[in-house]
Amino acid sequence: MQIKGHDPEFTSIKKGQEIVCKENKCKYVAINKFGDKIVKHKIDGHIFKDNITERCDFLLINCNQYNAYLIELKGTKFNKGISQLKTTYELLKPELKNYKIHFRLIVTGFNTHKISSSEILELKKLYRFKHKSTEMHEDI
Repeated sequence: MQIKGHDPEFTSIKKGQEIVCKENKCKYVAINKFGDKIVKHKIDGHIFKDNITERCDFLLINCNQYNAYLIELKGTKFNKGISQLKTTYELLKPELKNYKIHFRLIVTGFNTHKISSSEILELKKLYRFKHKSTEMHEDI
């Protein structure tokens, strides 16, 4: 799937293949569990090239299962990462309207006391939100 006329940075169709996103000492690894068509887009600096628009780092799309994963790899600014995920979703919402949205936030360290548990629950409910420190692996 193309986003705003941009070709994907990477496409996987091989069962078991890992799709890796790395930045800021953080790493997200998606495993292509079923050999579906999965495309990887670099958002920050590629889809959105300006230095003004707040956005997340990567978008992975499972074209067969209609799942879209917005991925932010952050230092320690947990709240900023959430804001970037939300903003990116709003910017790409028309193109992702047929997809289930999943937010993924990987940080090197964070204090969850800065965000209320009710906010996290809402993110999990609306966007299948998951967060982890330093590295996350999951089947998609």
